[in-house]
Amino acid sequence: MLSLFGEQCWALRKWNDAERRYEVVQPFRWAGIVNGKLVREFMPLNSVIIDKVIPIIRQSQDVSYWQRWLALRAERERIEKAREDRIEANIRNASPWAGPVSFAAQRMRTSLIDKKIEAIKRNWDRAMYMQRILRRGHSAFNKPVLN
Repeated sequence: MLSLFGEQCWALRKWNDAERRYEVVQPFRWAGIVNGKLVREFMPLNSVIIDKVIPIIRQSQDVSYWQRWLALRAERERIEKAREDRIEANIRNASPWAGPVSFAAQRMRTSLIDKKIEAIKRNWDRAMYMQRILRRGHSAFNKPVLN
């Protein structure tokens, strides 16, 4: 038994040969804020703690610092890779380029838009030329069409 906060609670202790005494590995208690008040709960000693919790705590004590560091690093790398894969999938699945974009105010145009502009300009110039010819009077171009 261990005395914490003036109350008795169960704790897992380990013998330390160098200091010739027991050291506390894990007290079986919980403390937290509930509805704005500090609440402390002490776990009773039962078969769940003996059969499941204590073996897990003992195994974790046997893991070295470097093994824990490598495990955490591998976990961080796995999370980062998953994040990069999600970003890559989003970019790949994004709507594809839908066609030419004109930035006329910025004096930037694509070649397709330039071709269309040139075609429109040629057609306009041809129409204006035909209009000038037609104003001059009867010719082969402006014969009246009878219905």
